[in-house]
Amino acid sequence: MIAVSIEMSTAQASLALFRDGALVATTRVGETDRRDAPVFEALTRLLNNAAAHPADVSLWIAGRGPGRYTGLRAALTLAQFFALPGGAEVYALNSPIALAAAARRETGAPIIAVIGDARRGRCWVGLFRFTSDGLPQLEGDWTLQIPKHLGEVIPSEAVCVSSEYERLLARDLLPPQCRKRWIEGDRFPESADLGSVALARRRAGILSEPAMPLYLHAAVALSADGLPGPRSAESK
Repeated sequence: MIAVSIEMSTAQASLALFRDGALVATTRVGETDRRDAPVFEALTRLLNNAAAHPADVSLWIAGRGPGRYTGLRAALTLAQFFALPGGAEVYALNSPIALAAAARRETGAPIIAVIGDARRGRCWVGLFRFTSDGLPQLEGDWTLQIPKHLGEVIPSEAVCVSSEYERLLARDLLPPQCRKRWIEGDRFPESADLGSVALARRRAGILSEPAMPLYLHAAVALSADGLPGPRSAESK
């Protein structure tokens, strides 16, 4: 079985190809190359490197965020576009789970807290614990927190990681009591990790998450009279 994983929720996007569960090839997509032809060119390179064709792919895996709105839409749309003609399966999965898997591999911590800048004066937080097989699992649900309260909701044994570490640090959104438990620097979810986790979850009988972007803020905008009103969903 050939599977392709697409992760485009952050500034560092990538694609990965697996054959019978083993990673075969990966490729990166530049931050300015997220639309139309460059993404298709990256996918073509990936398939060519593995001597494969889109019709050979029976499973398309897509990261659904939270993250950059355009990237989330592109990843899910690309997976569904190529899956449709041959009836291939689409498996959607939250993007931070890939970052949690990588951080666990690096640190061995029992809990990984993945944190992002949700704007509007909030950070989003996902806490991941691990099964006896090392499979990351989201504990509870995603939460939005005022940055100064992060230290109150993150367990002391957790290690924190973010693809926006430098931004959070520059904006003084990292409470001092949390900083000693951080993996410093921006770390990004990789398509290889996303695909590996998705394949393991699928083998364990865990169903796909909804094939739609994961939004953590209710969408709001100012109406004509200057009051908050609805609008299309945002990326955070």
